[in-house]
Amino acid sequence: MLFSQNTLFVLPQGRVAGVRPGEWIEYSLEWEQPPYEDYPIKVRREILEVSGSSIRVKITTWLSNGTVSEDTKMGDVSEGTGGAALMFIPANLTIGDEVRIQGLNDTKIQDEIDRKYLGVIRKVVYSRFTAKGYDIKAYWDKIKGAALEILYNHSSLGNNRIIVIDTNMFSTIPGNDKKNLNLGFYFALATTTVVLFSFMLVRKRKARRRGKIGRRFSTTRFLKPFRGNIQTNKQISKPESL
Repeated sequence: MLFSQNTLFVLPQGRVAGVRPGEWIEYSLEWEQPPYEDYPIKVRREILEVSGSSIRVKITTWLSNGTVSEDTKMGDVSEGTGGAALMFIPANLTIGDEVRIQGLNDTKIQDEIDRKYLGVIRKVVYSRFTAKGYDIKAYWDKIKGAALEILYNHSSLGNNRIIVIDTNMFSTIPGNDKKNLNLGFYFALATTTVVLFSFMLVRKRKARRRGKIGRRFSTTRFLKPFRGNIQTNKQISKPESL
């Protein structure tokens, strides 16, 4: 459970977001051939609001020249628009399901596999497609629907990668805020503790009850000590001679 906690829960059916308000994820952007002088090297996306398939995302971008910019965008994971485009898809998609991406070609989930990210084995869904001269490979977390890795090749940019470097979405990542641990783990732990405590309490009460009954019906309690006179060594007179 601790090593693959994204298998604990099944989200409701439908094309809805798997991310939740307060969750965030950071990516490193690795360029073989940077597109311009001041290019992005890190991006953080924080979920501010979620309603069905609609999300509001705060996007923080670090540039190679040291500057940091912030923006907030609405998006729809089902339609692949705005702040959700390519980076967030609906929760629990599986092989054959469609992924819509605004500005790029729509694609379908081609495979579902286990991959390790940040030291944690995650269930991911995968797709490969071409769009606007790009050859793109994308891996999304199955439950959260958040991109974990995107590989893309372009004739003028070479091979490049977007890779997750930190997040609070996964409860077992070292250094995570413990407040964000998966509630399912704590619920299971609390439930087990309560059940064990109740079982021990019942056994203790039964033991006490058996002890009281045993004392109540003990035979020694109803037997009184014999206080009669007991004569010992009584001499029996000999009969007179005939």
